[in-house]
Amino acid sequence: MGHIVETKCLECGEKFEVEHGGGFYFHLLRCDKCGLTEQIGFDELGELHLQFLKGLPGPYCIASSEHDKYVRENVPVEPISREEYYSSVETEVGKCECGGNFTFDAPPRCPKCHSAKMKNRTEKNENTIFISGIHNYCDAWCDRCQFTSKCAIFRPMKDSFATPESRDINNKEFWDSMTKIFADTMKMVVEKCEKMGIDTNFTDEEFEEYQSKKKERERRTNEKIVPKMAMEYSETSRNWFEEEEKFLTEKTEAMNSLYSAGVNCSDIVIEGAYIEDAIEVILWYQHFIYVKFMRAMLRDEDEGSQDPELKNIMSFDANGSAKVALIGIDRSISAWGSLLKRIPEKHDEILDILVHLEKLRKAAEKEFPDAREFKRPGFDGGEGLW
Repeated sequence: MGHIVETKCLECGEKFEVEHGGGFYFHLLRCDKCGLTEQIGFDELGELHLQFLKGLPGPYCIASSEHDKYVRENVPVEPISREEYYSSVETEVGKCECGGNFTFDAPPRCPKCHSAKMKNRTEKNENTIFISGIHNYCDAWCDRCQFTSKCAIFRPMKDSFATPESRDINNKEFWDSMTKIFADTMKMVVEKCEKMGIDTNFTDEEFEEYQSKKKERERRTNEKIVPKMAMEYSETSRNWFEEEEKFLTEKTEAMNSLYSAGVNCSDIVIEGAYIEDAIEVILWYQHFIYVKFMRAMLRDEDEGSQDPELKNIMSFDANGSAKVALIGIDRSISAWGSLLKRIPEKHDEILDILVHLEKLRKAAEKEFPDAREFKRPGFDGGEGLW
């Protein structure tokens, strides 16, 4: 799927960001004359996109694999080739205001001089195996990440849980894999502490003092507005899905009945996919947002240290954690907005949740004014941390 890369024009020296690829539910095309981008959603393409999915040998992407499989096996449309599909989509998007054509394969261009000659800031790292620190500021949703091959955490996890048995929590192989990961992690931590001259041995009195201070810091942090609002959202979201479980089940059954009756087949499939995806996004981030804001707030408190180097490290990490939490809010707002559009029966309840999220977003941006500008390694074109 898509990603953004920081780029420099080799003709005029302009620095800018280039977006590559589309998303899970939209395509990104580029003007072949000026480089302007244009998005078009799969819902806008309707049956055309279903024909494309029908002709694919496998899913379009991991995130929509179940939906794509359903389309291939059940939707009665004629399959078309990728070439036919791309040509039809380009026709549907139309021409750019400059007179150029929006196409899938047009090169990016400098917004200042329109030159196609440019160099990515991260090109010098393309031969490295991993992007250092990329896992520190991600949302841990590996199934939807295009950087798993560059992640030092994902690769060993994938190898450790390569078989169905190793992914079954009730199977011995799963716990054997977990034991090995824990041992490897502790070895890495001990080696790092030794290099930094950190003593990892606690006396009972030191441990009790540490725990007492830690609990007091967490108590103070939880009383602050951002984590308090984040926890309120988490509880509200969880309660809403518990209360509306019956309604959502009945909604799904009603859509399936309409589909079985042959009513607007392609529209029903697409609407169902949007609802399913929105719920998946909301559930993924509903607790994540609070956890990341707590980390950011605790790091922000650590800035009170008199050590200048430690203050810089903590400030850096606080902004990185806050940015990931803000991204979780952005995506949650989009997902709830999708439900608001498709489940009008629950308009008032969903609107209340959206208002709360917007207030949380504004409070967080006020608390961490530099977070949005934080460059996450890999994701935002930022280079590795080390």
